[in-house]
Amino acid sequence: MTTERVAVPHVDLVWKAAPLPDYVTALAWSPGGDLLAAATSDGAVTVLDGATSEVRLSLPGHAGGALCVAFSADGRLLASGGQDGQARLWDPATGAPRGVLEGGGGWVEHLAWSPVADVLATTAGKTLRRWSAAGELQRSFPAHPSTLTGVAWLASRFSGREELAASHYGGVTLWGAGAEAVRRYEWKGSMVSLVVSPDRKHVACGCQDRSVHVWIAASGEDMQMSGYAVKPRELSWDARGRFLATGGGDDPTVWDFSGKGPQGTRPKVCVGLEARVADLAFHPTSTVLAAGALDGEVMLWDVTKPRRPRGGGTLGEEVSRLAWRPQGDLLAVAGAAGKVVAVRPR
Repeated sequence: MTTERVAVPHVDLVWKAAPLPDYVTALAWSPGGDLLAAATSDGAVTVLDGATSEVRLSLPGHAGGALCVAFSADGRLLASGGQDGQARLWDPATGAPRGVLEGGGGWVEHLAWSPVADVLATTAGKTLRRWSAAGELQRSFPAHPSTLTGVAWLASRFSGREELAASHYGGVTLWGAGAEAVRRYEWKGSMVSLVVSPDRKHVACGCQDRSVHVWIAASGEDMQMSGYAVKPRELSWDARGRFLATGGGDDPTVWDFSGKGPQGTRPKVCVGLEARVADLAFHPTSTVLAAGALDGEVMLWDVTKPRRPRGGGTLGEEVSRLAWRPQGDLLAVAGAAGKVVAVRPR
């Protein structure tokens, strides 16, 4: 736990939603920023008005618990996944169901819409599947060696096509349109989280052994950053793909991938939090990083000045999820008891 005390400007509360019924497992803004979707562990999916926090839709979601939500790139569809082993497609304007997608085994824990096409990827247990926006199964990939812990789209440096990266025990597998894996980024150990840099140059995973492993996508060359207090599940890239923020302790650490990269360097350490990081989120266009902690604190930094927080406040309960509105003017903060607020840095 950090011992350094710093003066922190407050953030402004823009709205506070009526409490949701349970732990908030996922947040997602619509591309236009007019809607905020929240999944909760009781199974419900709630869609809030992004400007007022009024409930637009209360969707039945998933028996056992809703685990993930994601808007399509054009905002016309909302996908959710849950413990019932299904992903569901909804019309976010009306709440009308648009499809039920069978995950193929286990909980549907991860969703990812392609940024360039109306295609959705889902993970359920060891199964990765690809779907059209109409809910048609396009591809069920061969079973992975263990439960999938993340999925992300990545533009291949050697084919020019959009491809899927899936993390699991032993590393990350990259899939294209064919039956064989395009590439495997291997590392002995269990991956617990996955993020691809916005410039698609790097693939990063938090690992069970309390390290972060990063591969250069084009070559497969890898690097490791270790010494974390706990498994670093919390990972976030800045908008340009230069900085990777990592949790795994009380102080967010930020690695600089410019020049020769972070190998052999010390990370920037963002100071001010008093409890372990629960979630991280970089601003959509700047180097401002938001972090939420298990004691309810929320803090923001420009990572180029990590010892001078730009703002902070408290949610009043354990922070579970953070999400910046795509326009970058609001940060949604959700908690373990169902609280959801939107704040604006001063």
